[in-house]
Amino acid sequence: MIPFRVSISLFTSILYHKGYKFRVVFTTAFGTIGLDTKQQENLFKKMEKAKTKWLEFIDISFLNEEMKTGYKNLILDRFNRIYPAN
Repeated sequence: MIPFRVSISLFTSILYHKGYKFRVVFTTAFGTIGLDTKQQENLFKKMEKAKTKWLEFIDISFLNEEMKTGYKNLILDRFNRIYPAN
């Protein structure tokens, strides 16, 4: 259980670092809990498919427009870190 805690600690400590590639953090955490490469890629695909739904849920929420825009920008920023355009 300790390695997982270390990974979570690493994950949370670099979450807000602008230049860090989130995909590396996720693959490290996934590897620590024993997921193989195929399972990891499957999770990344599911997250990518869910992005549209997340944005739709924000649009129909009771948040004001400023908050909706903020949340959508946050999600898009995080996705750009996981799935870089390179």
